[in-house]
Amino acid sequence: MIAEMKDVTKWYGEGKLVFDRASFKIDENERVLITGSSGSGKTTMARLLCGMTRTDEGDIVCEAKTGMMPEEDIGLDNLTAAENICIPFLFNAAPAKVRREHVFALLEYFNMENKAKVKLRLLTPLEHKYVSLMRAVVCGTKLLIADEPAAGLCKSDRILFYHQLFHIVQKLQMSFACFSDDLTAADMFDKVLQIEEGKLVEVQHD
Repeated sequence: MIAEMKDVTKWYGEGKLVFDRASFKIDENERVLITGSSGSGKTTMARLLCGMTRTDEGDIVCEAKTGMMPEEDIGLDNLTAAENICIPFLFNAAPAKVRREHVFALLEYFNMENKAKVKLRLLTPLEHKYVSLMRAVVCGTKLLIADEPAAGLCKSDRILFYHQLFHIVQKLQMSFACFSDDLTAADMFDKVLQIEEGKLVEVQHD
C-alpha cells in the first residue's frame, strides 16, 4: 500500500458536504483513475491526497514521495523549459550535477532536448503539458497525482500525452492517481473509481 484515504469527510464552507466517509487505497505501481462530474470534488480529493488540504474527519496515510500535476499549471512563462522543470529543486538539496542529469534525462525521454532553453510561453500546449509532467516527477516521485492532466489538449494530443504519461509512470515505477472526467485512457488504468454523492464507487471496465 502506497497511500490510503480512510473514512474522509470534507465540507465546503458552511453546510456543503463534499465527501462523506470516503475511502480508497493505492497500491505500489497501481494506476487509479478517480472520475466524477464537474464539482463532484475531484480537485479537492487530489489536494487532500497530496497534503495541500486538510480533512475535516478521517485520515490520509501516504507512504511515498508525491508529485503533483495540477490542472492550472504553476509554470513560469518567462523561464525556459529546463528552468521550469527545475522548480522543485528549490526545496531539494540535490547537487547541481544531479539536477542537470535528472532534468536532461527527462527532456531526452520526451524528445525535447532542443526545447531546453526555450521559454515556456513559446512551447506548444502539448510540450507545455510535458514540462508540467516532468516537473512533477523530477525529484524522485513515487506517487504521481494528476488533476485533469490533459485539460485543454485536442483529442490527438490527449492520446499522445497519455501514451507518454503511462510510459514514464512505468519506466520510473510510480503509482499514479489521476483525477479527471476525461475517459480517453480509462482502459489503461488498473482501477476506476467514481465519486457519487460523496462516496467512491468502483466502476467495472475492460
